Amino acid sequence: MIQGAYSLEELVRERCVLITGAPSFVAIQLLWRILEKEPDTHVHLIVRGDRIVKTEEFIERAPTGHDRVTIHRGTVIDPNFGLHDHVFEQLCEQVTDFYHLSSMHHLGAAKQQVEEVNILGTRVALAAAAKFKNLHRFHYYSTAFVCGAREGVILENDLEQGQTFRSTYERTRLTAELDVRRAMKDLPISVYRASLVVGDSRSGEIYWLDGPWIFIQAIARNPERLPTLLPSAIHNPFNVVPVDFVAHAMHAISLRPDTEGYTFHLADPAPVSQASAFRLLRRHIEEGPVLTSFGGRLRDRLLHLRFFEKRTKQGRPFLNELDNLAIFNTAHTLKALRGTDIYCPYFPDYVATLVQFAHEEGAFLQKDKKNAKRWLRVKNKEPLDA
Repeated sequence: MIQGAYSLEELVRERCVLITGAPSFVAIQLLWRILEKEPDTHVHLIVRGDRIVKTEEFIERAPTGHDRVTIHRGTVIDPNFGLHDHVFEQLCEQVTDFYHLSSMHHLGAAKQQVEEVNILGTRVALAAAAKFKNLHRFHYYSTAFVCGAREGVILENDLEQGQTFRSTYERTRLTAELDVRRAMKDLPISVYRASLVVGDSRSGEIYWLDGPWIFIQAIARNPERLPTLLPSAIHNPFNVVPVDFVAHAMHAISLRPDTEGYTFHLADPAPVSQASAFRLLRRHIEEGPVLTSFGGRLRDRLLHLRFFEKRTKQGRPFLNELDNLAIFNTAHTLKALRGTDIYCPYFPDYVATLVQFAHEEGAFLQKDKKNAKRWLRVKNKEPLDA
């Protein structure tokens, strides 16, 4: 049972941490948080070869602890992450906490790729964790949308409830989390399920261009050309959460000795409605688009017209996930964060920051067409796994 409140200072201990998923921004923010709050902790990262340079750039931005990070070139779908035997054996002796954040969720990724990273990658991680001799906890980063198309209140303990799925990503994350649940009888595990992750509430920054960021950025760049197609249920909750809260909450909860075996929704406990969220977006975008509500079938037909197809393809999965009355209960999370100063920011308090970042990135793309094509290819076309 999750006990009373702990301060973060009480929980900090010397650890040796392994993280997969870099340079995704949740993984990077988690790394920064560990380096800031745990001066005696060393962090190992498993990073794909083509992602190492970007990961190194992020490490250099950390205010402290650069010398306490070791990057290992490897992949999550290879046994022992494809590391040399002596390197993996060292990790088996040293690692106390393993954060598995790697996943693939890009709309254009092949079904086989998504299944390999999300399902096989999780099984590889679990197999590796079983070999770590001093493992204190395996921390599994999942998604609140393992609920699929279920509606109503989704409890943190809910998992397989006969739900249907809107994407291969949702289906494979459920399969992977079922594997994690089964492994709980042998391994100390905590599960963290984030809702739709947007940029940092303080800076607006996000690395991958995906989901809600694509949608916000498209509106910010072309408000006079792109109508905002709201789902029919405009009073549904706007289930987004800033990346800094996700990383900071996961870090704090993972340090508690009484959170083993629990699942935590990293979601906004008091989300605004979709209608309110889009009004706020419009207010912060000069000459914003007209907000229009369309029923599901009509919206789907419009989205497949050539005009809308070109302008909403990347944001469409985000619209589909919004068009669902899912309310994520966060009782475990709220209880585990007692005694800390960590809470989910209120969307109206940081929406202007998200829009400003979107404007700045949009200006960058407009000024440099050649670089824009490369930037969009790297951020939107490559599979979003790490």
